[in-house]
Amino acid sequence: MTTQGLLLIGICCVLFGLILGMSLCLLIWHGMRPEKLYTLKKKKPSLSYTGDVRRTIAALQQLQAIIGYETARQDPRLSDFVALLRSVQRHFGRQASLEGVIQSLVVQDTERQLRQRKLRRAAIPQEKTTSMVREVVVL
Repeated sequence: MTTQGLLLIGICCVLFGLILGMSLCLLIWHGMRPEKLYTLKKKKPSLSYTGDVRRTIAALQQLQAIIGYETARQDPRLSDFVALLRSVQRHFGRQASLEGVIQSLVVQDTERQLRQRKLRRAAIPQEKTTSMVREVVVL
């Protein structure tokens, strides 16, 4: 045999050993954790209020605050929350993500605040000039 033939046989043996070793590792790994190998992937669990009761209580209290003081005095029902959510669905779409709705509402609120600030700034100079005129007239 030539040196090239021996070199080729050596490389083949090394590759065969690597493949055999990796296969053995995978078999041992799955042998130690067979439940992961044979279980089907489950869908996302559906939302449930029983899983984390404290978070559910906090969320319901936040919703109670959202529907307003007048409605809260009238002992709001779950149907009030459903009506609120349906109005949000009508406005943003049934498949809208919560994050998308939140971001859109943040933008709307920010724009409203900016408009109010601009109106206040526009009203302030007029009040100053009228007070100056009054002072001049009084003197």
